[in-house]
Amino acid sequence: AAIGHVQLSRYTKIKSQKEKIIEYYRTAFEGQQELVNIVSDLDRNPSYILITTDQCPIEDLLDHLNNQNIEARRFHYPTLPEHSFFKNYHFISNSDNKTILNKNILSLPFYSALSKDDVRYISNIILSYLKEKCTFEKVLCK
Repeated sequence: AAIGHVQLSRYTKIKSQKEKIIEYYRTAFEGQQELVNIVSDLDRNPSYILITTDQCPIEDLLDHLNNQNIEARRFHYPTLPEHSFFKNYHFISNSDNKTILNKNILSLPFYSALSKDDVRYISNIILSYLKEKCTFEKVLCK
């Protein structure tokens, strides 16, 4: 409870910093229709910066980011159909929306100490990779 109380006193500052980080990501990916930036409602204090692309396998991009020491991850892992407990439940399909989304969405780093330069670095690595490995040509973030 004491830790929660201390964190609660920092909530406004943390939320403000996260709002700045969301804007950094929005700016970094602005004009990049091939790379869709999905951002939660700011009023809900989002916990994720989510991106997707249909220009290359998302798993390849995830591997590339992890090789660059950027801790991106799949949106939700594992999904219900992948849990051993639910294997015999036929009403849970591998083609459900969660599975489809999980295979096509990445969660990017999003913590309150992330700087504008950090976001620019992450974004440029993503855009450079997509430009080099995938089917579109775009200019890097400025």
